[in-house]
Amino acid sequence: MKQRRLRISVGRSAVFAAQVAALAALLVVTSGATKRTTPRRTSAKPAAPTTAKPKVAPRVTPVAVPTTSAVNTAALAVYGGGLRNGWNDYGWSSSRELGATARIDMGNWQGWLLDRSSQPIEAAEVTLRYRTSTELGDFLQIGLTAVGQSDVVTEVVVPTTPVGADGFRTVSIPVAQFSPSLGFFQIRLRPNRQLPVGTIVEFASIAAKPGVTAPAGSGTASAATKATVTIDCQSPKRKAIDPRIYGIGFSGASYLTADPAKLGATINRWGGNPTSRFNWKLGNVWNVALDYYWRNVTVADNTNNALETFFVKNKEAGRLNAVTVPMLGWVAKDATSYSFSVSAFGRQQATDPGNTDIGNGRSADGRKLPPPDPRTTSVAVGPDDIRQWVAASLKGRTNMYFLDNELELWNDTHRDVHPEATTYDEVLDKGVRYATAIKAADPSAVVAGPASWGWPAYFYSAADAEAGFDKAPDRKSKGDVPLLAWYLRKMKEQQDRTGQRLLDVLDIHFYPQQTNVYGGGVGGLDPATAKLRIRSTRALWDPAYGDESWIGEPVALLPRMRKLINENYPGTGLSIGEWSFGGEGHMSGGLATAIALGRFGTEGVTAAFYWTAPPANSPTFWAFRAFRNFDGNGGRFLDNSVETTSSVDAVSVFASTNADDSEMVGVFVNTDPAKSFSAPLTTRNCGPLSKVQTYTFDGSPTGFRAGRPTGETPGTVIALPPYSVVVVKASMR
Repeated sequence: MKQRRLRISVGRSAVFAAQVAALAALLVVTSGATKRTTPRRTSAKPAAPTTAKPKVAPRVTPVAVPTTSAVNTAALAVYGGGLRNGWNDYGWSSSRELGATARIDMGNWQGWLLDRSSQPIEAAEVTLRYRTSTELGDFLQIGLTAVGQSDVVTEVVVPTTPVGADGFRTVSIPVAQFSPSLGFFQIRLRPNRQLPVGTIVEFASIAAKPGVTAPAGSGTASAATKATVTIDCQSPKRKAIDPRIYGIGFSGASYLTADPAKLGATINRWGGNPTSRFNWKLGNVWNVALDYYWRNVTVADNTNNALETFFVKNKEAGRLNAVTVPMLGWVAKDATSYSFSVSAFGRQQATDPGNTDIGNGRSADGRKLPPPDPRTTSVAVGPDDIRQWVAASLKGRTNMYFLDNELELWNDTHRDVHPEATTYDEVLDKGVRYATAIKAADPSAVVAGPASWGWPAYFYSAADAEAGFDKAPDRKSKGDVPLLAWYLRKMKEQQDRTGQRLLDVLDIHFYPQQTNVYGGGVGGLDPATAKLRIRSTRALWDPAYGDESWIGEPVALLPRMRKLINENYPGTGLSIGEWSFGGEGHMSGGLATAIALGRFGTEGVTAAFYWTAPPANSPTFWAFRAFRNFDGNGGRFLDNSVETTSSVDAVSVFASTNADDSEMVGVFVNTDPAKSFSAPLTTRNCGPLSKVQTYTFDGSPTGFRAGRPTGETPGTVIALPPYSVVVVKASMR
């Protein structure tokens, strides 16, 4: 088996499926009280998807922007048996045939760009006749580049119409929907989601119906809705932003390369299930456990010391290092051993395609096999081994140390060496002993734990899950105190006794539990799931949002955890060690990512790590760059989060200022897939805005389009196309 396949397969932790399946009644804790709700089951999180990375559409050679006097109002065919009336093929798709029909491969984010710079036109409608070999639904988007603009003003989804007798669909799109009041000179056709390579869209004709663009609000199309936005630079809600909230998790892309696409991530976490069994002395082996046939494997096939390469690549990219420290007690002894041999355990449910003696640990009828002697695959390690590792390799280079990974899953993900369910006492005991070892070798270490996987693990131990949450014997033996609250109290008591703080940051993981929202990074891309994905971000911050999953009630994750910290161990930071809202190749995923990053700043999170890294040129990638590299030259969200308000729910706004309040950067997110907004910007306690520059992302794999900078703007209005992220950069002096 090729190592690249393994790197993809092993990176994602499994959801606590066994715990949720065993849940008879979920006990949700609020201020020490409990109430019962009936949960729905959740499925396990699959391994990180192996979706192809979209190709970047080539930038169009800049052209002189035509003047209004050049607009031609004559009826014009754009395509029919070939390009007509001066329209030119500006490419984009690497595979296209322009014959009796135009056959365009729109797989992997490809599209088609047509240009008529020499003589732009005014038109009332654009009509398309097209067909596809398979049913794709509302997949096609069309955009027009308006006279006087350097970029596409708005794109709209082409509605699916009935198939005609000739197999083609005919649809007319009112030009007023795009608001190019001075006419247009480019047409862009592209899919609104990632399609397989070889997805051919065939155009029989494209035409512009004569007429002048209808005025906004004429009834032909809706005018942009007003959304009033206010930014207050000096409100009490102003707070410093920790740059570590823009982190990523260990992955093939983030490990093997520096940062070729200039994502701008600030810190990289060496994490995931296999890091619980990384053998630092051998340098390049770990066990992939439940994720892939309980095998020992090499971490990468191009280096003798995987973690060293991780450090080198992070340094090249300007990223800090975060390292998961094994506390499981066992690490891989070599690169070849495996736990469930068919020759030893008999026929099994599945075997590794590369070696049929390597079983999946389940009998042919699906029963879990008893675990072998841990020494079959592993060697024992303890706190002193970790102390030696920190002193020899990690001290001075590691910004954050994580106390292992998702301990509540060990009896599932690593049951071959740890079949027992973890208890309150084990989580605390190992946390204290290993944190003590880390700080003995590196007194300045920032230690984060306990890396809880998700909602049940915030309140209960794995032993409670195994016995049943309605019984919860482990929790009840601790005075019925929720696990994280008890853990924090005990860590504080430890500091009170010894004078040494062992836990600096509370670390939890968070994934939306709504059906098919996360989906291993992909999830559902249908309109209903896309809307649900965006709504599910409210679980991060909104106490009024009832979680639309088996959880069934408000999560309010960030304020909840901050309250928990303040009540039990004040001064402790908060890390979201893994997070993602899925939909990586869809605008809903990009918008959810932008909202999450904005909320991490407004809520004072210490660090956050996207799992694993946004695929290059995907909507999640460009949403991440809205905060870290919106202009391709390091332009970023600034150092202080300031208060914002928006008059409409569909528009979320996040704003930041630099240390001396001379600059402001805002990120505006329009989550409405069909409606444009015009956002007059009001500022309070800020300097006068000048040199205002906008950058707009509306789904294009080429990313942000820069608007024209303006001078003094006492009445700045921000244009927000449907499903878009707009970055606003301004001087305040």
